[in-house]
Amino acid sequence: MTNKLPDTMRAVVLQQEYDQLAQAIRSLRVVRRSVPQPGHGQVLVRIAAAPCNPSDLVALQGKYIVRKTLPSTPGWEGAGEVVAQGGGDLLAGGARVL
Repeated sequence: MTNKLPDTMRAVVLQQEYDQLAQAIRSLRVVRRSVPQPGHGQVLVRIAAAPCNPSDLVALQGKYIVRKTLPSTPGWEGAGEVVAQGGGDLLAGGARVL
């Protein structure tokens, strides 16, 4: 974890939910966002891969049991590498996580 983190990152963002799945998918945008800083007991993970599951598709339509506040980054899962820690008894930097 000696590498300096960039100030910004790319994120896929959903601005609005749509009943029609195709319209919801077309509305997704890749934007630049500030890299979040992990709080105490949290880690920051550089995502290498993230699946698109049926729950993700239903969430794009605003029909999933849990609704994220818009604008939001879709998805619930990912795999990657720990790149920063916010303090506490956490995974070591460089740890691969699922």
